[in-house]
Amino acid sequence: MSTVLRCSLGDLPIIGGGLVLPPRGNWLAVVSMHLPDGGAALAELSAAELRFTREDRSVDVFTGAVRHSAVDPGREVLTATIVGGAGRLGAELEPRDHAAGATEIPAGLIARSICDDAGELLADGVEAALDAFTVHHWTRVASSGQDALDLLAEVLGLGWHVLPSGRVWIGAETWPVLETSRRVSPRDPGDGAETWATDGAPILAGVTLDGMRVAEARYQLGGVSPRCLVRSSVAGDAPRTADRSRYLRSYTATVISQDSAGGVELVPDDPSIGSIARALRGIPLRLGLPGCVASPSAGTRVRLAFDDGDPRSPVVVAFEESRAHAAPLPLALVGDSCGYLSALGPIPGSPILFTLADAPTGAPGEVKITIAGPGHAYVKGVAG
Repeated sequence: MSTVLRCSLGDLPIIGGGLVLPPRGNWLAVVSMHLPDGGAALAELSAAELRFTREDRSVDVFTGAVRHSAVDPGREVLTATIVGGAGRLGAELEPRDHAAGATEIPAGLIARSICDDAGELLADGVEAALDAFTVHHWTRVASSGQDALDLLAEVLGLGWHVLPSGRVWIGAETWPVLETSRRVSPRDPGDGAETWATDGAPILAGVTLDGMRVAEARYQLGGVSPRCLVRSSVAGDAPRTADRSRYLRSYTATVISQDSAGGVELVPDDPSIGSIARALRGIPLRLGLPGCVASPSAGTRVRLAFDDGDPRSPVVVAFEESRAHAAPLPLALVGDSCGYLSALGPIPGSPILFTLADAPTGAPGEVKITIAGPGHAYVKGVAG
């Protein structure tokens, strides 16, 4: 049995290191090899494979890319950090907004968009399986590909891994039974860990081994045969949650237009949320009184938020005080007064639209409308 790193310098026997397969996300290996004559550090993002040869001469292959490499000149040892796939899931992606048209958005489209933008590949069948899940809206803020996949999987209630093939898998864990390997240490009841001797590298996160669901696998490399420390989930484990920090804030934005359904197209000031080239579309307005329609004109300044930090629920929650006076204003509490009123069109059975505007020349200095009731207990208009 042997373990080698296949790279631009050829097949280099691994003399030490480890391979980690986490509960969710990409695998990572840090390995050391003797530097061949004339060799040098490996180029970042260059292709690399970990190859575990079994007793029957079959080979377990982990396909990835070099994230970091260095040479210890005193020992002539090359050390390399390898991650699965093309090695680009850690790079930040530009924001992207998916808005439903006549049909809902299939989750497979969102997953493929993340992988395409990151330069990675989905595993066979994943996109088709994810298309069973649909959303009405999905706003991807600027984030790493790993964080974007974390959030998508969490919202859908699924798991995800980078497979040994280097491709991205997203789906429900099925915990297939693995009947191989030999236990060399008993399970630690404190952290659910035990060590197994393996022929090759068959143990992956997401399999069942001797009745234990493997949440994490850590291979120790460099000996006669690999040793794998496996761990199951135990009570007290910290929950793994996706990063929603950017979805838990609100953002100023400028309205471009409003569609026939009442949603607005807008450009956030923060480029990590969107831009002129990547405007957000179909964003609903949560403004005004029941029965009143808010119709912001182009250039209106608004505030964008995400309900409960959910990328499926972008919403305009307020007009900004710096908006143009001509922007419509939601009327609010009993006893409130507003600025100038240019038009009031009460049509029985239809919504009423209030629009504020500057006073025309010669008009009275101030026009007030006072809400007599029933009023709204929470939504308050801002004077122009």
